[in-house]
Amino acid sequence: GFNVAANDGETSVNRNFAVQITAVNDAPELSGATPALTVGEGGQAAFTAATNLPGVGFTQANLGLTDRDNQQIQVILKLTSLPAEGVLLLDGKELAVGSTFAVSDINKLVYKHNGSQVLTTRNDSFSLTIDDGAGAVLMNRVFDVRLQPVNQAAEATGTIRVIEGETGVSLFANGNLPTIGSPRGAIVVTDADQAVGVSHTYRISELPTTGTLLYMGAPVTTATVIADLSLLTYTHDGSEPGTSGRLLTFKLEITDDGGGTGTPATVERTITLQIIDNNDDPVLVNHETQDLVLDHADASTFVVTPAMLQVSDADSFNTSLVYTLTSVPDPTLGYLTLSGGLMIVGSTFTQADINAGRLVYQVNNYSGADRVDSFEFTVKDGGIRLYPDTPSSREGGIYDTPTSTTLQRNTFDVVVPGKVGSPGVDLPPPAPVPTPTLTGDNEFELNESGSYTLTNVDLFAADGSTPDTALVYRLNTLPSSGTFFLNGVALDLYGSFTQADVNAGLVTFTHSGAEDFSADFQYTVSNGRLETAAQNFVITAIPQNDTPTAAIGPDRVFLSEG
Repeated sequence: GFNVAANDGETSVNRNFAVQITAVNDAPELSGATPALTVGEGGQAAFTAATNLPGVGFTQANLGLTDRDNQQIQVILKLTSLPAEGVLLLDGKELAVGSTFAVSDINKLVYKHNGSQVLTTRNDSFSLTIDDGAGAVLMNRVFDVRLQPVNQAAEATGTIRVIEGETGVSLFANGNLPTIGSPRGAIVVTDADQAVGVSHTYRISELPTTGTLLYMGAPVTTATVIADLSLLTYTHDGSEPGTSGRLLTFKLEITDDGGGTGTPATVERTITLQIIDNNDDPVLVNHETQDLVLDHADASTFVVTPAMLQVSDADSFNTSLVYTLTSVPDPTLGYLTLSGGLMIVGSTFTQADINAGRLVYQVNNYSGADRVDSFEFTVKDGGIRLYPDTPSSREGGIYDTPTSTTLQRNTFDVVVPGKVGSPGVDLPPPAPVPTPTLTGDNEFELNESGSYTLTNVDLFAADGSTPDTALVYRLNTLPSSGTFFLNGVALDLYGSFTQADVNAGLVTFTHSGAEDFSADFQYTVSNGRLETAAQNFVITAIPQNDTPTAAIGPDRVFLSEG
């Protein structure tokens, strides 16, 4: 109110006047603050609680919202459009268009980004209608959420199969293995937020213990910077993998472009090299000419020893190193026997026979003049070479050249003195050739995705004289939906195991789980001298019910209450 005093020169009068002020609602104010929130890619952020003003009213910082004459609980926020790259959650529940809540609950409101790639800073947005409950309404006001890049470091995986002795193998191309024909595997690098056209850089931080990594043809060191992974190759040194060398590893460092953050990230990942056994050709170590007078005290017979005749092979049993006679002298003059049996053209004996003293030379008749009894032979080891693959699938042996298919003919010579007469030994009958007999049932069943240990009911070979350790099975084809293992190590094409391995339960098969319930394969058996014809083996997988799976898709359905 106010007071008025009046005076007419003689009399003074004071009067008080009251003024009645009618309240008028003040509309909420928006300061235009932007952005409402700042959120990292794939992250989330919460809105802060509103702050009360002295007396009445409040202010909320994220929205830049001020209401000077209403309480927080009176002012209602209604969601009128959704963010495009995230969701709004109130107390953990996702909001839809039309959802409402009071300003007093805004500290329960969270923006959650959907994880889509943010390569540069940009804004997402949503809109609200603000109703103060006293007649003032701010319609469809837009609020921004600033999205900032978060770098996802690169990932690298890879298991690359390499045949023992292979050279120049690309670790990136995923080409097919020689002879085997299946893909060898490759290094695979993934990076969700690397800029298009920008390459990663690489460094080998730990080298494999066997063989050599090369970049652009030059050996790699831990200081070598690799700009183009397609130029990284591996050369195996040809050593036998054994057990410990089948899986080699090296460590690869990958540096990205920062994924929009401007700060590159470096990670280290392990890459595996799986070395596949390759059959090595045998090597002729000894084929020393024997002089009956100088070397054997003028005897008419002697036992052939490894010092006289020997082949060596790093990956074959002595029982598999087979000599085949391609030419012999007239047996009425001199001959070889194996365990007492006459050796003729086509007869075979093994290095194990020589080592055991079963091969003997015998003079039958002297000629009256010095002569040389010459025994010509070839050598094979019973294995199949995977690499080099020219010629393809060549049997292991001693050949004229590494790429030849013609077996080299070598000789074992005996110098016979020029005497006359005969030692008086009758010609023995030809040496018998043991033939493997197969009596296994050549079949088994297992559950889909299951494993099975083979027994001698499934595979059994015998020839009456060869030990189980020298009866060798060879996989001429592989099953289409599973893998054989020998003592836990996967067998590839032409992989082998023995009857002793089967008897000991070391040969297992694991089904791949594919909807292919027949996994037939072919094999042969060798006793070192003879190899059987290819045998068919039938594996039947019993189907198992696969549990259905369900996943939540990206689309959401909102229903109105009621």
